[in-house]
Amino acid sequence: MEDRNVDIAIHTPDASINESFLIASRIVSRLRDTAKRYYGVDGWLSVSDGVRNPQHSFDPRDYQHICKCVAYMWGNEQSLLKELPSRLFLDQIDRKDGHLLWCYGSDQRGVHIGQTARYLGDFFMYFGDKILIGEKWDLILKFIEWVYNQFDYAGNGLIEDGSQRDGSREPITFWGLNIGEPQNFPASDNPGNMVVVASMQWCWFMKNVAKYAIKHGLPKADWLLDQFNLTYRALEREAYDDEEGYYFLQYDASKRKWYHSLNGMQESSREVDITPFYVAKVCENTVRRESVAEYIYNIIEKDGVFPTPIQYPTYHFDGPAGGYRDHGDTQFVCGGSWGEAYYNTAILFEKVGMCDALYHSIKRRSDVHVRDKDILEWYFKDGTIDQVHAYHRDFYGVAAASHLCAIIEGLFGLYPSWIGFEEINIRPNFPLWWKDETVSIRVNIPLRGVFGYDWLFDSSKNAIEMTITPIPAITGHFRIRIPTPDIKKVLWDDSPLGFLVYQLHTNYFVEFSHALDGRMIVLEF
Repeated sequence: MEDRNVDIAIHTPDASINESFLIASRIVSRLRDTAKRYYGVDGWLSVSDGVRNPQHSFDPRDYQHICKCVAYMWGNEQSLLKELPSRLFLDQIDRKDGHLLWCYGSDQRGVHIGQTARYLGDFFMYFGDKILIGEKWDLILKFIEWVYNQFDYAGNGLIEDGSQRDGSREPITFWGLNIGEPQNFPASDNPGNMVVVASMQWCWFMKNVAKYAIKHGLPKADWLLDQFNLTYRALEREAYDDEEGYYFLQYDASKRKWYHSLNGMQESSREVDITPFYVAKVCENTVRRESVAEYIYNIIEKDGVFPTPIQYPTYHFDGPAGGYRDHGDTQFVCGGSWGEAYYNTAILFEKVGMCDALYHSIKRRSDVHVRDKDILEWYFKDGTIDQVHAYHRDFYGVAAASHLCAIIEGLFGLYPSWIGFEEINIRPNFPLWWKDETVSIRVNIPLRGVFGYDWLFDSSKNAIEMTITPIPAITGHFRIRIPTPDIKKVLWDDSPLGFLVYQLHTNYFVEFSHALDGRMIVLEF
């Protein structure tokens, strides 16, 4: 099957970033076509379509970026946008009682709830005001009520490993990370063990659902907000370790103890899969957000790990039956450099203004994608691959989508700041050595057309110039990295504009907001 034509593009002074973006967009496009061929419907993305371990089936762990990819790549295909809510809601949630259909039974886990809630939360953020869900609202409420009934045994808003309430299933292993297979994790003898990664994803979902319900006056809006606050407070009060400055991974209900690692086996480990996303998108505590960012920065930059940690946790499981063996730093839970952790780290670096760390992560990832002319499931610590022992997948969807979104939302800083793209962040996070060459991006905004901007740091004028696509119905929130705090003026189509200058870490930024009713922005130093 031919690759679908993709109507998005970027240009930077870095050739490997440009080429890797094209590789990623082609893979994601191809996986959409592959899924349509296998499922007979549009709106799914296959897991992989390469020659090593191809997998055309659906897996919620590999589906985190569906809403972002649809928005940026095909946001003006109305037929696809009509199908998307059905793929997300009707295909995955039982109409009778709201239970999750995927993997429902002996292997149902709280982590499945979190994985699904992640992209359901994305749906509200990226499409909420443009694709009305109408008759699906009752189904969404059933799903939420089922989750609280079956996976919040303690009633504190935190998702648990599994439920024995209906007597139909027993927890076999504790799947406390959003990576790997459950048989590779330690045994769990208590379904009340709390899964922090699932709770963080659930909190993102509930935040956006509550926003949407309040805005549209939908049933149970106040209750949804209360439930979001319940989960948020539990994460911030119970799941955060003040001494270590980082979030826990799990709560062991039998031992009544919080751990940073699975069953407390390697407490020097830290979870870097969902935690960076949560603190970037949900947590309002800037000190905690920056503490998490600094920890991850130290691993990537100072320890030289490619480009997000692969040895979390720094132990390897052979499965509960085979017990636990510590192999040191050379072994890891497969998937540690999985694309999801990379994307989430990029989003956190963007949030806290760590522009150079963000660029280097994307650059290192881009180089290996161009080297391999492919995007693989995982890499070694130095970015190389195992051609002998590891049966990783190529043309891997979640890694390709992660790279695509890390560039769009991280490096170029384009993403919605309010549900339905009524407001959008425009926050270039480019290296200051990108001078005298135009940097550009073009993506789709759902049902609004192609949107983008051109950026130029003109060293001869000592100014940054931006030309944006005007869409007056959208408010743009700009944050632009600048080389000096001494800004003379900011011009919006030649008219002076109020602005704020501030420092994050070692970088200076100028910030302002305006309806996108103009084209040229000039910042003079």
